[in-house]
Amino acid sequence: MAILTDPGTYEMDVDEAWRRLKIRHRAPRYLAVLKAVAGWREARAQTRDVPRNRILRDEVVQQLASEQPASLQALGEIRGLPKELKRGAVAESLLKAIEEALAMPEGALPNVAPANRLPRDIGPVVDLLKVLLKAVSEKHGVAQKLIATVADLERIAADDAADVAALKGWRRKIFGDEALALKHGRLALTVSGRRLATVVLADSG
Repeated sequence: MAILTDPGTYEMDVDEAWRRLKIRHRAPRYLAVLKAVAGWREARAQTRDVPRNRILRDEVVQQLASEQPASLQALGEIRGLPKELKRGAVAESLLKAIEEALAMPEGALPNVAPANRLPRDIGPVVDLLKVLLKAVSEKHGVAQKLIATVADLERIAADDAADVAALKGWRRKIFGDEALALKHGRLALTVSGRRLATVVLADSG
């Protein structure tokens, strides 16, 4: 299938990699280091053609962003950091990414808008979207988290025009459009044999 064989399916914009991580707080300097480390990890994962968590786990990226080590000694004290990243050229390149983030001028620091409070009544819609995501994932042989996160589903449930990856590009083609159709009653979930399936409903208008 084209989605599985297209390298673009598995690649992420290095500069946008940090947005897939949970944002613990909105301090600009923390965000700058989070962005730098996430981008460093993404570039290295793409170069080595391995999953990003093989380079650094998400929680280690978060710890680096919080503790902001400035030396090999401080880097070596980060819990969960692989041994190969505690010394040598690779460790130096990671420290350089952190150093550059810490040296950024105030006006260039990244920021995130305060999270909008989600409507209380979107729970059932999110649950339906989770089922649809599972069906789409199995149909196309693509991991669910590569298509959409739970946060994406929550934002789609609350806003048809949510600025999430699941409503863009190939993700929208295989999931996003169906998610909106399901949300607005133009699509139904059913069972065919032992597999989930979707049924397009007649236009009620």
